[in-house]
Amino acid sequence: MTGLAKIDAADAAVKAAVAVWAEATTSTGLARQADIRREKQRSVEAFFNLVQIGPGEVTPQDVQTWLREMAKRGLKPTTVYARACHLSSFFQWAMRETALGQTLRGNPVRYAMPKAPKLIQSGNVTTRSS
Repeated sequence: MTGLAKIDAADAAVKAAVAVWAEATTSTGLARQADIRREKQRSVEAFFNLVQIGPGEVTPQDVQTWLREMAKRGLKPTTVYARACHLSSFFQWAMRETALGQTLRGNPVRYAMPKAPKLIQSGNVTTRSS
């Protein structure tokens, strides 16, 4: 297998694992189930597309780079936080559910997780600040 073929095979394996994770961790019966699953997959796949390394090689610094990149693009703190939560969920799932977990030293997102955006109370509605 050539180097490029190995990379393509690794990318396919990561994408397959992400798809299984998104399916396994998205509640059934929700009206927006397909949208939520797709957003979770896109978030995690975007991370791996940026870092171009396998899950077992990811460091907290890689996660911080991704978080800064999203902030530079002007994404709201609530969006950045949600995507970081998706990535963290993927690593937690992988550590306990798959052979992939054997290659992980821990959840690198845990050490790079941004603070949750502050809650804003407005009348009877609670929202996250951006």
